[in-house]
Amino acid sequence: MERKLSDGADAATRMEGFRGQKLIRIPADLEQSFAEGQMSRQLYLTDVGFYPPVDLHRVDRREALQSHVLIYCVGGQGWCEFEGRRQWVKRHSFVVLPAGAPHAYGNREGESWEIYWVHFRGEQSVVMAERLCGGRYGVGIPLAPRRELLQLFQQTISDLEQEASREAYSFANARLWHLLGDMVYRRRFDLGGEGKVIERSLEIMKARVEETLTLGELASELGLTPTYFCRLFKQRIEQAPIDYFIRLKIQRACQYLDFSDMAVQEVAAALGYADPYYFSRVFKRIMGVSPAQYRKGNQH
Repeated sequence: MERKLSDGADAATRMEGFRGQKLIRIPADLEQSFAEGQMSRQLYLTDVGFYPPVDLHRVDRREALQSHVLIYCVGGQGWCEFEGRRQWVKRHSFVVLPAGAPHAYGNREGESWEIYWVHFRGEQSVVMAERLCGGRYGVGIPLAPRRELLQLFQQTISDLEQEASREAYSFANARLWHLLGDMVYRRRFDLGGEGKVIERSLEIMKARVEETLTLGELASELGLTPTYFCRLFKQRIEQAPIDYFIRLKIQRACQYLDFSDMAVQEVAAALGYADPYYFSRVFKRIMGVSPAQYRKGNQH
């Protein structure tokens, strides 16, 4: 028989249990305290859990939660219904559902899925939800499996099972920033071809940081047109490729200035700048001070 929830947020805690299921709900008094705390009110979790591989799992919330919902599928596949559309959520992908919006999710008969999930609120929760999915709510977003990410979910659940103190819940909120931030950062290099292209472009720029490299040369090495590559890079990294490459050079320049006695002219030449004065202008535009001032003010 299909396991189905009645309407209402509280129904989520009355679901028929599965072997191996984990569910932690933050006590109401602590949740209120976190909502009022100067730091904690920015972002805090309200529920976190894990569903092992299970058949005929369904959650139906016509009366929506006031928390954002994140589901990460690590095995099998399921579906998600949001704004009248049903989307598949495959293995190694996640879905975000916004607070205040009715939704449903589950899997089909004869299939199973294995998921970690977390509900979160706070003044920065809307921004975080947007960053996670790029506004694509209710859609499965590929995310390559990483042991560290699973450990963040597992450790959060394990710690809260072991200890129900305010300190344990506060630490779970701190870890929530790490968990969600990791997903925001890593999803740029998803399992799709575009993510692989961006990852390869970053590798090329890092390897050639001490050389000159044009947008055309970089795009050609990736087998793309400059226009398409530039648009793709901006979508994932949120800055132009050459601007990123310049900042990579300046990062290396700072290391030379910090850890060597190379003259500014030598640093410029080592990074492919024939004109040390131009290099100094670029350095100051990014770091706020000239190379000489940077070295003088950052002696260790």
